[in-house]
Amino acid sequence: MSVLPVPYRKWAFFTIGTILLYSFAFGFLPFLSNFLGFRQAHDLIIEEGIEAGAFFYTGVEKIRDIENYLRDSQQYGPSLTAASK
Repeated sequence: MSVLPVPYRKWAFFTIGTILLYSFAFGFLPFLSNFLGFRQAHDLIIEEGIEAGAFFYTGVEKIRDIENYLRDSQQYGPSLTAASK
């Protein structure tokens, strides 16, 4: 037999679940991130000014250099027909 009535029991489960999710997201995951070494990569992303959350990286300045390199390597690189001869 439960001690709390049903509405209070639901709120108790909700509160406990919220506390567990909060402690997991803001306590355990940052600790795990630092433990596994992701902090260095995160600091490098911030230092370089890379927008890691951007869906398309067209607004990042470094993409301009990479885009030129890829376009030139596709245009002036060895072709597949020449390699197969």
